[in-house]
Amino acid sequence: GIRRIEADRNRLIIYAGAAGLLAIILAYIFAHFVVRRINSLITRVQTAATGDLEVTFPEKGLDEVEDLAVSLNLMMSGLRERAEMKSEIAAAAEIQNLLLPQRIPETLGGDYTIGTFYRPMKGVGGDYYDVLQDGSRVKVGIGDVTGHGLESGVLILMVQSGARAL
Repeated sequence: GIRRIEADRNRLIIYAGAAGLLAIILAYIFAHFVVRRINSLITRVQTAATGDLEVTFPEKGLDEVEDLAVSLNLMMSGLRERAEMKSEIAAAAEIQNLLLPQRIPETLGGDYTIGTFYRPMKGVGGDYYDVLQDGSRVKVGIGDVTGHGLESGVLILMVQSGARAL
């Protein structure tokens, strides 16, 4: 009777205590695992914040941490593409600045004065102008290439070479 009830109660208390202790241990292990993965992401984000665009985030697990890693990898891919585009635009702007005349004739037979000003809307434009003096003759060239970037700069270079050869 009573002894058996007390023994069952004591056994139940021991089992409940063991189950509670096991739950606490498992929760600690799980939390440690998740926190370690999050800390890994934080470390990589901090590395990316220094300008290292080659950082990748491990896409492990089937949880929100993996979803976050996937999103961060997509973001890094977009940042790399943007950096490449900025580099290309800077190269094209440099080419374009080299193509624009460094010196132009200031007067045309004393009757006219020439002045120029150029500022593209965005880093580089597909615009071209040139002023060439050949003795008493002045040649003015103005052009616009559709598009922006390195390809436009190269096309303008070809146009300028042809125009100067004439």
